[in-house]
Amino acid sequence: MNKFDACMKEAQKLVTMTFCPALDALKRDDVASILDAVIMEADLVKEGHTDFPRMGVRRKLEQVARFVEKWAAAAVECEDEGYCIDFLREMGREVSALVDRRAEIEAAHEQAKQEG
Repeated sequence: MNKFDACMKEAQKLVTMTFCPALDALKRDDVASILDAVIMEADLVKEGHTDFPRMGVRRKLEQVARFVEKWAAAAVECEDEGYCIDFLREMGREVSALVDRRAEIEAAHEQAKQEG
């Protein structure tokens, strides 16, 4: 199973009657798009714009944070980490490894431009 399919399968496990990321309307078929959809839904829950039960918000956000932590490196590798780093920071997670990897990728691209 490729990364996209594995990530989608896990994302679908997060879906409930009141937590419904737009997994059927992704911009692209990649891990970053799945993460964007899940994080956007989590933001709506956090801001109270859904029917998600208020008592379960923190628990659901923790589930989403664990999911994003697991898959964020794949999004960074495809050069589109989207909201991952910001979301994880808001959730109090350590993101220095992701930030460092993003900087390495950008430096490699810049070097390739200069050489090419």
